[in-house]
Amino acid sequence: MNPALQERTRKFDAPASATSVRRLRHRVAEALGDWGIVDRADDVIHSCAEILANALAHGQTEVLTVHLDARDGWLRLTVPDNNPYPPYPADADRDDEDGRGVMLMTALADAWGFRAADDGKCVFAEFDISSYASK
Repeated sequence: MNPALQERTRKFDAPASATSVRRLRHRVAEALGDWGIVDRADDVIHSCAEILANALAHGQTEVLTVHLDARDGWLRLTVPDNNPYPPYPADADRDDEDGRGVMLMTALADAWGFRAADDGKCVFAEFDISSYASK
């Protein structure tokens, strides 16, 4: 059966640190490779890095967690944190080194958003992987 049509989930945790953002990004890349999801891998990995960086900077959490859920031709990446405030687009100047995460997620993901959780929020990005059904 085609990887995009199979239901698959993975969860990765690591202590909240810049090193962990890199490590989790690599684990997501490995999972996508295991599942045969290559065409959208860069979009997923870059979105993951942006969401994790935001959770690290503003999420008030000691552990970074990434949930991957692939089903029905869609991949959902979710990162919970302890900050109840939603992500918002920053007004970054050309020379600013940060403030473009929401803009990048909007460009890379087919959909993204957040939902409130008891202890903060979960930020998610969704990717259409249904094109794998024809491969």
